[in-house]
Amino acid sequence: MGDQSQTIQDIILACNSDGVVKSILYQNAKFCNLFEEGEYFFKNVQVESLAKALSFFSEVKKIKRITNYEINFVCNQTVETLIFSGAYDGQELIILASSRLGGFPLYDEMMEINNEQVNLFRQELKKNSHKQQSGDNNEYKFYDEISRLNNELTNVQRELSKKNIQLNQLNLKLEELTIRDPLTNLYNKRYLYTKYAEEITRARRFQYAISLVMIDINNFKQVNDRLGHQEGDRLLKKFAELCQANIRAGLDYPFRVGGDEFVLLLTHCEEATAESILERLDREFSKYTEIASLAHGVVSFIGGSGDEVEMVLKEADVKMYAHKHKIKALQTKN
Repeated sequence: MGDQSQTIQDIILACNSDGVVKSILYQNAKFCNLFEEGEYFFKNVQVESLAKALSFFSEVKKIKRITNYEINFVCNQTVETLIFSGAYDGQELIILASSRLGGFPLYDEMMEINNEQVNLFRQELKKNSHKQQSGDNNEYKFYDEISRLNNELTNVQRELSKKNIQLNQLNLKLEELTIRDPLTNLYNKRYLYTKYAEEITRARRFQYAISLVMIDINNFKQVNDRLGHQEGDRLLKKFAELCQANIRAGLDYPFRVGGDEFVLLLTHCEEATAESILERLDREFSKYTEIASLAHGVVSFIGGSGDEVEMVLKEADVKMYAHKHKIKALQTKN
């Protein structure tokens, strides 16, 4: 090979995963045209080194980067020993060959992002090419431009990622606004239809009980007339808080479906359990008002009902009004 201790010869290749040289990124070597675009990387490998060359290629693809691999090539009936390092990004192999051990050390971070890779190449070229011709400056300009463009691309991708996160957050907030009652922050009637369909399908599959409860605040109009609408709103919000506090998060769902009308969808809950929940809710609610009270109707079924939600709501509504009349009759009697 001549006196390689005085002149380091380098070459950088880009190969596809099959071993075909796609391009020569940089060349400061007289390697007798060992590597040509469109030709196989292994074309001029010495027979005795072929297994080692194949091993190098395989190792690069497997562990993503490798350094200081000696491979012999045949050039004009003489043998050239080159030191190879390589890195693989999943699509291309970047192969660096030098005529001297240590001519192209690779760093662990080399393949993390594209512009780092290009910067490392440029740094190695500057360190190893001691005598550059004037035309070589174009190589550096080329790598500088790639690095600049990659930096711009990385920044654009980073900003796009931030915008996508913000957009997803806004969409979630918008979705929440469309399914929530603005005064009480409970789910609205629109979402009741969606949630009922989901829970009924699940209940049919796993054969568990569901209870749907219709609730009406008795004498709510009197609260507004005597104490004002602001006090009425306060009572509605307090009742919503009590609903949230007395049901199971992730299993039960509260809805405001009218002015003073509410629905509870209770999963894994039979009628007796639903009635005990309503008794507790009624006791807690009575602590905050001397005028209003609660009337409710419960419809329970195991495995899901074949009826649409409107039919179940109608049945619960009938039971609720029966309870309302019962309360009124007790109050009149007393």
